[in-house]
Amino acid sequence: MDLDHLKRLKIKVYKAQSASLRGYKLVFNIKDDDIPNIGYANIITSPFSEVEGVLIETDVQSVSYLDLYENFPVDYTKEMHNIRLKSGIMERAFLYIGNTGRYEEGLKPLDRHLQHILKGKDFMSKAYYQNLLEIDSIQFV
Repeated sequence: MDLDHLKRLKIKVYKAQSASLRGYKLVFNIKDDDIPNIGYANIITSPFSEVEGVLIETDVQSVSYLDLYENFPVDYTKEMHNIRLKSGIMERAFLYIGNTGRYEEGLKPLDRHLQHILKGKDFMSKAYYQNLLEIDSIQFV
């Protein structure tokens, strides 16, 4: 995740750490009601997969800004999960998980949204980052 983007959204990031979640995979299946064929990031269960990213420590006001940005509770719910930090320590954290009523297959991310994810490169393994580079996205101006 692009930490500079979070700052532009007025999200205070007190701490950012590499983290992963086993048993899930990244997909782009949350439909956009205004732009056809566009999907927003989501994670879905997948027994032999793992999602990598960044765990941020923030404050209550910033969570309310995140809720607005993620269109909670319409597009996403918040669920508590055990995630693994790069150090191997397990941590409880809430994650935004897409509402199943918003799922649509065959969608692609907007390139600018994919770029926000790719800017989190320092928080991901090289292999995971390389896989993200293979995702086909849509340019939209």
